Amino acid sequence: MATLFLSSVFVSSFWVSSLWGQSTTQGVVGGTVAGPGGVALADAEVDLTSADTGHIFQSRTDAQGNFRFLGLPPGNYDAWITQTGFARLHIARVSVEVGRFTPLAAHLTIAGAEETIEVREPGAVIDLSSPALSTNIDETSIDELPSNSRRWTYFALLTPAVAPDQQGYGLC
Repeated sequence: MATLFLSSVFVSSFWVSSLWGQSTTQGVVGGTVAGPGGVALADAEVDLTSADTGHIFQSRTDAQGNFRFLGLPPGNYDAWITQTGFARLHIARVSVEVGRFTPLAAHLTIAGAEETIEVREPGAVIDLSSPALSTNIDETSIDELPSNSRRWTYFALLTPAVAPDQQGYGLC
């Protein structure tokens, strides 16, 4: 009996020590959605939209109004909380950091007769069909980027995988 107890303690100590060695490269966002008077709102829709990629993560609140997003890539997000009969809530610039919990407290108000429509500029377009590296440098970028001269080759060097030639005047 004592041998069985000691062996289980020995195996458990390895399992617990392996947990201490775990690390994460992601973050967590969670919180509560409440209505007027602090009443928890069940089954509210909570959407997180990545400002970097435009990817939308979706969740719903439980019976106590709680929600949680696990394993989010670090970055900035926009949160949208929607519930029937309540005004839609937008929380901008929710910052997700590696290994951290970001709390959100959402208080929805009763929906009125007016509605707000928000128009945003679309995010960067990513071409998933081609592995080519390219960059578009527009006139605004050329005007606003610091440079000793306005040679186009200096701006082309901002493109990934572009390098100057041996003399420093051309591109490879």
